[in-house]
Amino acid sequence: MEKPSVAPCPLPEPGFAQHEVQLWCANVGDFSSELASLQASLAPDELARAGAYRFAVDKVRYVTARGLLRRLLGHYLGLPAAALQFRYGPQGRPALCALRHPRAPHFNLSHSDEMIVYAVSERHELLGVDVERSRALPDMLDISARFFSKRESATLAALPSGEQQDAFFRCWTRKEAAVKALGTGLSHPLDNFDVTLVAGAPAQLHWHAAPAPALAAWTLHGFEPAAGYIAALAVGAPHPTFACRNLAALGSMRGAGRLHQSSLAG
Repeated sequence: MEKPSVAPCPLPEPGFAQHEVQLWCANVGDFSSELASLQASLAPDELARAGAYRFAVDKVRYVTARGLLRRLLGHYLGLPAAALQFRYGPQGRPALCALRHPRAPHFNLSHSDEMIVYAVSERHELLGVDVERSRALPDMLDISARFFSKRESATLAALPSGEQQDAFFRCWTRKEAAVKALGTGLSHPLDNFDVTLVAGAPAQLHWHAAPAPALAAWTLHGFEPAAGYIAALAVGAPHPTFACRNLAALGSMRGAGRLHQSSLAG
């Protein structure tokens, strides 16, 4: 899997190419000086959830992720971050309120430790993204046998021990991205579809039983937003284009600053 390359680039104008999905990555620590302004943009329900976290580090990560989500979507809509109104689906997935924001883009987000990843699209509603920090799990093979498909579990167990950790998280993030795109979360059986997980192999998704007749093709991408993190994007459409950018520590999405271009690997 190719590691991200870093090069400065200007803040792009809001808008999408046809069938484009835009990926944005951010490190929580880059926005520590912006925490107060990020928190000030949150709605009462978001502030209540932030206050429910037991540990300060978890509260900071949540406030940063939600505050940056508001800034990012406000950038697309030309609205202040605090003006956005969200609704929530049966699985708790956030979406912009269609009555208040009729031209709102579709989006999904994920965060793990210090890394946040956002996926935004004008056309693709079936959109899921997931990120995990790659780390040692002593019961990794037991987890895979319980939750992965038989093919995935066997593939993982057959790999050299030094390759299993990243392969496990490659599989997990790709499966999580797929069920998030469906909107079912982990209520959808993870062993009901296969994804590729071996390093260097193209990211692919195969449903054992199609989740809906209209969904003839899905696209899956794997990428590394930063060293030590593994992520995946799933889109319920064939051949979308995509761009990946890493948010620098900007005081405002409307202010001058720089972004880091990041590469993706399939």
